[in-house]
Amino acid sequence: MSATTPKSNLRIKTNPINIVRAALFMANQDIRYYLNGLQFEPAPTGGLYIVGTNGHAMTVIHDSQGVYVGDQPGTILRVSKQLIAACRTANRHSNLQQHFLVDGRRISIAPDFDQEHYSDLELFVQPGNPVIEGKFPDWRAVLPDFQNLKRGAFGGPFGVSPFYLARFKDLAIKNNGLTFWQEAEGRPAVVQMSAIPEMLSIIMPMPGDSEEKARKHFQSFPQKAKPAVKEQTEEAVPA
Repeated sequence: MSATTPKSNLRIKTNPINIVRAALFMANQDIRYYLNGLQFEPAPTGGLYIVGTNGHAMTVIHDSQGVYVGDQPGTILRVSKQLIAACRTANRHSNLQQHFLVDGRRISIAPDFDQEHYSDLELFVQPGNPVIEGKFPDWRAVLPDFQNLKRGAFGGPFGVSPFYLARFKDLAIKNNGLTFWQEAEGRPAVVQMSAIPEMLSIIMPMPGDSEEKARKHFQSFPQKAKPAVKEQTEEAVPA
C-alpha cells in the first residue's frame, strides 16, 4: 500500500478528535519511518479508516462520515505535535464545526472544503509536505477472527505492557470502560472502549511468569478469611 504520487488529488476529511485518538498509538522517531505517521484509506462500507501503530499496539478508527478521495488506496501522513494539539482543541473555541482537512499536500483545521472562503477560517495549517512515501504494514493481518474471540485476555504465561495500556487513559473519556477479547493464549488482545465503539485497538502480548511461579507471589500476602461453617442442628418437630 503505497503513498500518493506527486500529482496527488488527495482529499481527506475527518473529525479532529479521531487524529488525537489515533496518534496515541503512532510511532515516534522510529527507524521504521513509515510508522511515524497515520495511515488513511477508504472503508469498504463508506467513510474512511485511520490507523496508527508503533508495531506493538495499534488502533483503527472507522469514521463513517469521513471522506477519502485519492489516486492511491492508502496514504501515510505525518501529523506534528502542533497539529495534534490543534485537533485536541479544534471545536472548543469556534462556532463552526471544524474538521481535519487534507487538500493535496496541505493539512489544515478548518470548517469544510465546501465552506466559502474556508481557507480564511482555518484554525491551523501544518507546514511542509505531510506525505510519507512508503509502505504501511498490512494492519488487517493482525486482526483476529472476530467470531472466535472470547472475553478476557492474557491467559497463560503472557501479560500486557502498562506502557501501551496507558494510552487508553490518555483518551480521558468519562465512564469509558475497557473490554478485552482474545482468540487464544499468546494471540493479540483486542480492546474495545464502550464510549468509542468506532475504535478498535490491538495490543500484542508480552512474555510473563508461568502460573506456578506467579501464584507463589501471593504467599506473602494475607489470605481472605474463610467464613466459619455453622453446625446444622435438627429442627424441633411440632407436637
